[in-house]
Amino acid sequence: MKENNTFCGSKITQFNATVGRNGSMEAGDNPRSNVFYAEGFEIAALEMIDISLKSEKYEHSVDTLVYPICFNMRHSVELRLKKLWMDLCTLSKLRIEKLKAYRQEKLDKDPSLDKTKTLTFPDIKALQYHDINAIWMNISEYAPIIDERFTSLTNLLAEFIQDISEIDPTGQTFRYPADNESKTHLLDTPLISIPILKIRFKNLKNALVLLNELAEQIISEYYSCREYNAEKNEYITGTRISHTNKLSYFDIINITYSMSKYLNSAEPCHVAAKDDIKMRFNLSNKDYGKAVNIIHNDSILNNLLNKTNQLKFLNVEDLYRLFDIINSHAPLTELYTAASDQGSLIDWSSQGLLAIFDSETTQRKIDALSDLLTAFDDNKLAEIVSLYLLQKSDLYYANYMRLLKTNLQELKSFNGEIEEKKDYVNHYLEKTNLAQYIITSLYLFNFKGVVHDIVTNHGISSVKWYVRLTNGKHRTAYSEHASFLMNIASVENETANANAFIDKLKRK
Repeated sequence: MKENNTFCGSKITQFNATVGRNGSMEAGDNPRSNVFYAEGFEIAALEMIDISLKSEKYEHSVDTLVYPICFNMRHSVELRLKKLWMDLCTLSKLRIEKLKAYRQEKLDKDPSLDKTKTLTFPDIKALQYHDINAIWMNISEYAPIIDERFTSLTNLLAEFIQDISEIDPTGQTFRYPADNESKTHLLDTPLISIPILKIRFKNLKNALVLLNELAEQIISEYYSCREYNAEKNEYITGTRISHTNKLSYFDIINITYSMSKYLNSAEPCHVAAKDDIKMRFNLSNKDYGKAVNIIHNDSILNNLLNKTNQLKFLNVEDLYRLFDIINSHAPLTELYTAASDQGSLIDWSSQGLLAIFDSETTQRKIDALSDLLTAFDDNKLAEIVSLYLLQKSDLYYANYMRLLKTNLQELKSFNGEIEEKKDYVNHYLEKTNLAQYIITSLYLFNFKGVVHDIVTNHGISSVKWYVRLTNGKHRTAYSEHASFLMNIASVENETANANAFIDKLKRK
């Protein structure tokens, strides 16, 4: 291909932009994300706003820069909405029962609707269109059906999108001075305040960023909360662990919170809360029973209800034995009074390196490894590793079950080869955060009494991470729920403050 003399690289490499697949973080042949492009247009718009407000050059006047500013603003919004629609298309396959039920409700309410044209989920081919209102109308209708968490943000964004679609519905208004019929643009909008534009666009951008993060989180959640086939290394289509065809994981969390208010009732909390929850969430007895069953079986989620749980393979005596062995390998009082509680047990100081070859230290390691392999079969070893790795994963019980299956599959793959099994177990035994992460997982599983015994027996009840754990300063199944509510409140507060300030600027 002939080299292009305009769009080409140069020897001044720090100013060569990587484009196309060059430098892309996307997998395979996938194009860069719309969000990646949107961020560029957003930055360009905000930088030009600042230039127009600060520069005294005539060519930087607000009259000149308003067009590229508004074009970049609008195009960034279009890109983000199209990315959201692609995310909703992904989610539609995971929430198909909910969408089918919604379609039937529409047909029941309006018999005049054509059944053949009323789709379960519309195929609008969003990438082919620039009509921002058409894209938004579908988003605002279907996003809340797929998951109610979208509702707050779609309600908040509605006014912003309406403002844009009224002035520039298809992306032409700020690109050209007139339309295809030579009619001048913006005749009914003779003035545009750049300071107001800046306030409004920053607010809009923050809400859209939160919307994108929410969509990606929800996709991850629905994908993760399914049955997992360890042999095929894939999730099983059509299965679900922590949600139902009607209730999202977010709903299940809200139901658990509602149940927790009845913990002091004479009846079990799920019985005492039944009527209240059924009415609030419009549930049948069957739907409510499914929710109760999910909460009962989810050892991470039901922590809030103080439920006594059991592990899949390890019993309480196993846990005490496990920490005795870990402590014999490297005394926990010494380990957690050191400067760092992360990484591996290798001390790279000169004294630490000499200790590696110390016969007593070496023998302790050999004995601890031997004790683990003797005391625990493959099922129990897989659960020990899974308890550790859970703290490196999203805190869904489905993730724990996936880890359990994959680690058990790996142990079985050794086919009795003891050296491979030793290497596998020793890899985790060498981790200085092994005890910390397992204790944290057990605490989340509501083994608080056992955990208290273990940390007390081994003299680590005052270490910082355990104090944080008992004070509730740790990740839980409810962390993302709390973060979502906090982020929504933050952007709603930002919007209210921005609108109040704009009202002052608009007063004559």
